[in-house]
Amino acid sequence: MTQEELKKKIAAIDRLAASQNRAAYREYVAANAKHKIGDVVSDNSDTIRVERIAFNIKGPGEVSIYYVGPALTKKGEPYKDGRKRAVFEWLIK
Repeated sequence: MTQEELKKKIAAIDRLAASQNRAAYREYVAANAKHKIGDVVSDNSDTIRVERIAFNIKGPGEVSIYYVGPALTKKGEPYKDGRKRAVFEWLIK
């Protein structure tokens, strides 16, 4: 095995490991998200209707779940300009 072959093999292993890590994080989020798509959630400043559930990786084994969707008016209707917001799960009232 040459040095170049070793580098390629290690790079392939790293890509596979990163892919498997992201799959594990997605599985965790699917099982532990407190809200589902279509729910209306609020934090200290915005109210949204959940269109997408996403996550940030803070560190090994640490995940922050957040929800993305259109910002809603006090009447529960999306703003006309179509603005989207993210609401972190730990900030939801």
